[in-house]
Amino acid sequence: MNFTNLQELAVAYALGAIEPREAALLEQIAAGNPSVQAELGALLEAAAALAASQSVRVAPELSLRGRILDRIRSTPQLRPATPDTSLAATGFHFKPAGSEDWRKGPGKGLRYRVLSVSKDLGYWMLLLELTPGGVIPTHDHRGSEQVYLLSGDLQTQGRTLAPGDFLHSEPGTIHQELVSPSGCMAILVEKAPDRVLAAV
Repeated sequence: MNFTNLQELAVAYALGAIEPREAALLEQIAAGNPSVQAELGALLEAAAALAASQSVRVAPELSLRGRILDRIRSTPQLRPATPDTSLAATGFHFKPAGSEDWRKGPGKGLRYRVLSVSKDLGYWMLLLELTPGGVIPTHDHRGSEQVYLLSGDLQTQGRTLAPGDFLHSEPGTIHQELVSPSGCMAILVEKAPDRVLAAV
């Protein structure tokens, strides 16, 4: 395609008088060529300015404003989010992502956040973070343990977990050392220690 053809195609594109196949071809060319992209942008602005200058201003019907307002009133509106100071009293508990309430874990490069403690069911939910090369030592399971990997990798029981992988461990099992070669984040749900449940 020579420069003249390209210019003609760009003008037709700006005026909306181009076949979809040709439009796709021009967009593909422009995506890889900054000068074509700039030329096309300038033509689109010129076409918009021309269309605006030639458009006849039409005064809206007097009833239009009322119809628009009626439509707005009849459409369910989202209320702005405002902190509800009564939430703690009603049984809701929020944990903002930016909270800095991390605790050091019992392994190399391990830290965790307590997301929730369920006294009625006897479990807690933790967010775990392991730095690259981090290790969770060998441990036994007093109750069932659930691990859901959010990011990174985690090697355990001869397997490597990837994001989205899940592991359930039965009570009474021995969990050999877990290692994260590149670091990871995971959700852990397990039986909470008695001291934690007593403090709730």
